[in-house]
Amino acid sequence: MILFLFSQFIFEDSLWIPGGYINGAAWDGSYLWVTNNDNDPGTKIQKINPTTGNMYVILTYNYSYTSGGYTGMTYANGFLWPVYWPDDAIWKIDPADGSHDNTYSAPSTPYPYGMAWDGRWFWYTDQNENRLYRIDPSNMVSNGSWPLPFSPKDCEFDGQYLYIMSEPSILYAVDTGTKQVVSSQAFPRSYCAGLAFGGGFMWVGTNNATGKVYKVKWTPTGEDEDMAYRPHLFLYPNPARRSATLRIPSGAAVSVYDAAGREVLRKSLANDLTIRSDEIGGAGIYFILITDGTGTRRVTLEMIE
Repeated sequence: MILFLFSQFIFEDSLWIPGGYINGAAWDGSYLWVTNNDNDPGTKIQKINPTTGNMYVILTYNYSYTSGGYTGMTYANGFLWPVYWPDDAIWKIDPADGSHDNTYSAPSTPYPYGMAWDGRWFWYTDQNENRLYRIDPSNMVSNGSWPLPFSPKDCEFDGQYLYIMSEPSILYAVDTGTKQVVSSQAFPRSYCAGLAFGGGFMWVGTNNATGKVYKVKWTPTGEDEDMAYRPHLFLYPNPARRSATLRIPSGAAVSVYDAAGREVLRKSLANDLTIRSDEIGGAGIYFILITDGTGTRRVTLEMIE
């Protein structure tokens, strides 16, 4: 296997998928899912084996369309949530059988695109509006929206920031608390659209008939002066099955709380911590506080069955 290094991105593997429009991606804790549009038989959702050097499509769900298809997608609460354009809709799909379980109106109409889940809210982008929406999962209605200084495509939450792929192939990190861009990096491939995090990797899909899925390790750069004193952390996979890995600055203290506010885990460590579902209480939403010399940060972890 050959590794290609471009700036801070290390390409470990790639897969070409016929159809060529990989607009969305999602990680379910074990596998990668992507949306893929072509003319025959139509828009698809495909499940990919993520093994390094041996990525391949495991199965394909086909959905017919006449003049559109899926754009972005995320995974949450046991379901896939793709955005369907130009019907301006968000679909709820059971990954076990590909069944279309529900449809919700998207909060915008020009060009609905990205979907992400942070453990509490859905986040949704519109490419033509250059706008970010927050969606309440209890009713799938937007409860806030904010302008973006770029044209967004798919997005995903890495446990700390909402990452958004943009046109032309710039990866932005957005703080969902302040709604401000905290960093940006040029991604060294063209026509990037789909985005997911999982298994310690970033997954990027390309559209415009290119049909590539990239498995990438990367180090965020371009952070502002304040961020230089707050080293980046990773929490992956998220959502997680059985266990998740938290990569943090050396010497940080970690406390994990369940949804009721009970502390279920406390650690002082360097670099990596494995958080196991059976040690903290099983499936559910957890809040992690990371404290080091720069202050305290909070990230959200979803454990699923």
